[in-house]
Amino acid sequence: MSKKFIIFRDWNGEKIDRKSFDYNEEDEELVEFYNKDAKKCITGRVSTIKNIFDENNKLIGYFAVAMSSTKATLLFNRKRAASFPHPTLLLGRLLLSKDCRGRKIGTKTIDYIVMLAQKLNEFAACRFIAVDSKSYAIGFYEKMGFEQVGYKKEGGKQRFLQKLFKWFGTLFGGSGLKDPEATVSMLFDLKP
Repeated sequence: MSKKFIIFRDWNGEKIDRKSFDYNEEDEELVEFYNKDAKKCITGRVSTIKNIFDENNKLIGYFAVAMSSTKATLLFNRKRAASFPHPTLLLGRLLLSKDCRGRKIGTKTIDYIVMLAQKLNEFAACRFIAVDSKSYAIGFYEKMGFEQVGYKKEGGKQRFLQKLFKWFGTLFGGSGLKDPEATVSMLFDLKP
């Protein structure tokens, strides 16, 4: 049996064919971004986009990264954290086709992104990788070493929502209320 592998390549004008690319309905905005806005983000140097291909050279996903910063108030251990923003690689978008599930492609992709952030550290500081995870992907990111630092909702107040979700979680014995429109801010600490 041959070993399965994936290939990461720079975005080169490809489009996702909605008929042959199987994705979650919740991920329509990721497909829309890829097909309509990817070129603008690359040429404007807003983000870098890498395509993900399987061993048969079939497009199975993509991710977009950009530079950002993390406010000290969001950090895990505030006593040890410096008071200034920390350089962060933002994982702005990650889309994998449904047929990638169970094949460790998500894990390999995050490993690759961590390697990129570590390589970036050779030229410019990068302390964290950040992602605003949709509710269905939180467990995956936690398994990969990301920690939750807050909730966000379009037009809402992050602190209020964070307290509200935590309160509901405590009240009902779970990790928190799941709001399908909210995302969870998560960080991966690159410091050894």
